[in-house]
Amino acid sequence: MRRYLFLFSLLTISIVGLGCLGGTDVGDKVLFGTAIRPAAEKTCSSKIFVDTTSMYLVEDRAGTGAWNSTGGTYGYYQQRFCVYLTENFSGGPIEIPVTIQGNESNIVEFPATGGMDSLTDSDTIALSIPGQANQKCFVIQAKDNTTVDSANSVTIDLGLPTSSDSEGIYDEEDPCNVAVTVEDEEGPRIRVSNMSNATEEPFGPLYNNGVTGTFQVSMLNEAPTSDIVIPINVLFDSKNAGYREGRVKDATCTTEISSLTFTPGNWSTPQTVCVDPQADYREDSDVQYIIELQNAQSSDSNYNGKIVRNVTVINENKDIIGFTYGGFAGTGNTSGSSGTTVTGFATDDMGNFGTSYSCFTLKLRSQPQADVVLTMTNSTSTNDGTISPSSLTFTSANWDSTQQVCVTGASDGNNEGTHDYDVSFTISTTDPGYSSAAKPTFRIRSCDNDMSNLIIPCNYSGAYGTSSGSRLTTTENGGTADIWLITRDAPGSNITVPTASTDATEGITAANATITSSNYNQMGSGTNRIRVTGQDDALPDGSITYEVTTGTSSGDLSYAGISDIYLRNNDNEALYTISKSNFTDEPNNNQATITVRLNFENVNTVTINASCSDSTECAAINPTSLSFSAGEYGPANEKSFTVYGEDDTWADGDKNFTVTLSATTTDPTYSGQSVPNQTISNHDDEPPGKAIFVTSGTFNGEMAGSTGISSADDRCNAASTGKPGAGNYKALIVGEGTDVGDGTPTVRRATSNGFDNTGQTNWVLTGTYHYYLWTSGSSSDENSRLFIANTFGLISFPMNRSFTTNASDRFWTGMNSNMTTAVMVSESDKSNCNAWTYVNGPVSPFPTYYAAVGSGDSSSSTAISSTSDVDCSNTYKLICVQQ
Repeated sequence: MRRYLFLFSLLTISIVGLGCLGGTDVGDKVLFGTAIRPAAEKTCSSKIFVDTTSMYLVEDRAGTGAWNSTGGTYGYYQQRFCVYLTENFSGGPIEIPVTIQGNESNIVEFPATGGMDSLTDSDTIALSIPGQANQKCFVIQAKDNTTVDSANSVTIDLGLPTSSDSEGIYDEEDPCNVAVTVEDEEGPRIRVSNMSNATEEPFGPLYNNGVTGTFQVSMLNEAPTSDIVIPINVLFDSKNAGYREGRVKDATCTTEISSLTFTPGNWSTPQTVCVDPQADYREDSDVQYIIELQNAQSSDSNYNGKIVRNVTVINENKDIIGFTYGGFAGTGNTSGSSGTTVTGFATDDMGNFGTSYSCFTLKLRSQPQADVVLTMTNSTSTNDGTISPSSLTFTSANWDSTQQVCVTGASDGNNEGTHDYDVSFTISTTDPGYSSAAKPTFRIRSCDNDMSNLIIPCNYSGAYGTSSGSRLTTTENGGTADIWLITRDAPGSNITVPTASTDATEGITAANATITSSNYNQMGSGTNRIRVTGQDDALPDGSITYEVTTGTSSGDLSYAGISDIYLRNNDNEALYTISKSNFTDEPNNNQATITVRLNFENVNTVTINASCSDSTECAAINPTSLSFSAGEYGPANEKSFTVYGEDDTWADGDKNFTVTLSATTTDPTYSGQSVPNQTISNHDDEPPGKAIFVTSGTFNGEMAGSTGISSADDRCNAASTGKPGAGNYKALIVGEGTDVGDGTPTVRRATSNGFDNTGQTNWVLTGTYHYYLWTSGSSSDENSRLFIANTFGLISFPMNRSFTTNASDRFWTGMNSNMTTAVMVSESDKSNCNAWTYVNGPVSPFPTYYAAVGSGDSSSSTAISSTSDVDCSNTYKLICVQQ
């Protein structure tokens, strides 16, 4: 069988002579996605700008022919370069000679396409007007032949102008040359795609809902003489130790694999590897890790030892830091930064309840990185409750198992009265998430039935009902309230306690409650329960307070010291009918109207007063009061307020404000009764205000998705990146990519010329919108404005503040300081990490890719463009913009 002299051929059109840019040599060693880069060569003219000075083309048509996109999974076979002048001049035109050296006729061609001219050796590029809008562009396309091309030295040399301007501005201005590398289609090659999408770890309660991703490995051009084995090391990255983030499986995602084998029979069929995310049960943010594909192993010398690129995977976190708790009122969860108070518990000072009404359960919502010890604390200083156990320990093994805590009532030897106390806990752990986790507090009612309190009313924590300041609630719709009578000691025989309502028009109860030896220590449906039912009196009397009195008990115990029960019956009749129409707006083209009428006859004058709660949104109310004389009630006597909105300069959206209403009167029906306040919306006249935040996590330039741009957007929308709670976000990055599924372009471009929206595509900023920096303590244009986008959706630097205050922060952006798409010094055809899809090339020798980044602690254009040639294997943050 024919053997090739080279394992593969790379046809390189290199920069020679006074070429202005350096490149990555094919001998550079790629380790962990980084390369040792040679120094750049002599800098060439900045007055004659060449936008693309190095290209990497594929001879075959696996890529795309679109010159303004990146060519799908593997590359692209044509690209353009453009030339334009940057300074004004007189005379001209400026004529730039072109020399094409090398094996041009065999490996490249210059088709006239898309309105661009062809290019030949000894041509002249004539430029008459400066500016990018007047550039001239040319397409370079790899020829598709059937030979192994060994000649690899071709140069597109753009020489000194042969005809210049009258001032001599462009004399001796040598433009950059253009370098192109063509990957030969013939000869043995191994290709590795990027990930199809980010994976998503499965999460509770069943942990069977993970989202898998795939990548593909292909053998190209030459059948091997023997099997080729490519080992896969999924544990290569320490972040996936113990398979914490993912496992690799066959194309069906069912069987784990540790290698791929290509045989002389199946070598031409691409093999798909499934990455199956694992439930790590940890809130560890989105994790970006590397799967190592080791060098090919084969007795075929053409393939043996061939380097295979690694694959970057992003596994999206779905776990949550917090606690799951249970009690009598059901279960709940805590998360975020604030906890909750859980009610519905009771103990008694004599301990007769035992733990019947005072147990709760706890477990963690995610696996901790270290043991979490919860030490129980009691807020009472009167020995009301004994906690058992005093602490709980959750480990990586038992974090998802429910543990119970019970509280037993105890006597302190005093009659301090029924009151509530709190059981909470302190957290001891080295896990950074759980050390500050939001936690629940359990509020327990302590019923004081010791010492001389022989019979007392008792209920669960919440409203007391045993004092006028904390009444139980009934409603005129028949809503009920319950409280129970319990004793200090078990009775020898039944005890009867007479009960009566002080106002049967508001609430009624049974004539007696009976305490027995089986219910004296119970709060259930027994006869010791006093149930009060609200009554409808058909009067507009508001919420009325009343009591249920208790008499001296009879039977086994005669006791007169039982507390009365305090209640409030909520009215269901409305004194007023109040309606509102329309809204206010900041230019005051619209006013809101509030209409009021009295529903019941008034015998005295009733005056309704109105005032604004927020002077920044409400400008005025006219009139400020409405007066209803005696007998002015009903639909025929409606009166109205007109409400005017206040104008501000902030993009704060449509804001609600309250119009506070109150009544002044001596009328017996309306006196002392509240008037419902009204909420009015003041419509904003500024363009929308949109939030911007910086991700808490960092990522390398291979965003691991069908397109790097959309995958970067996914990073912004992942909950674990620190985003605000609502809204859809996109990354403030630019790039020109192609969907690996259907080949459609996925370009994001802010501007082609740096001063207007020419060429703007899929951009994330909208002209004249207000953009503010979102932080946990500031979330409005008024408090943290970054900038107002200009008419073209661009940032006019300097901004009002920086994206972060940390000068060491770096953000992937892909932009120049004028917001045009940056072109890298090296691998310019794969600028910005090949549109955020690779850290290095998919085919040997896997050239390192580069991108432009911005810096923190800067309000100037440095915030988006501080360094233009950064290795894509670095990990940086993203700037995310609300849409």
